[in-house]
Amino acid sequence: GGSSGSGGGGGNGSAPESIEEAVRRAEDACSEGCFEEAVPMLEGILQALRREAAAGKGRANMHSAQAEIWAHLGVAHQSLGRMHEALASYG
Repeated sequence: GGSSGSGGGGGNGSAPESIEEAVRRAEDACSEGCFEEAVPMLEGILQALRREAAAGKGRANMHSAQAEIWAHLGVAHQSLGRMHEALASYG
């Protein structure tokens, strides 16, 4: 938990948090061993990245971002003992 710094921000309040913010939360969950919590977060992030790409707003580091999320997902599934899902995450 920490002080929420003033994010230099877009004026659109529809998105509750940025993808970067979501990634940070999911990584925190992973590092604390809260994998049950992390998996849906990570899957939501992947969906958000795909939506951005579909909308033509794909970011430059899109593929590395996705690869990072897949890696976290693989670790989470492995830790939860879902080996087949972990393997699927690695492609």
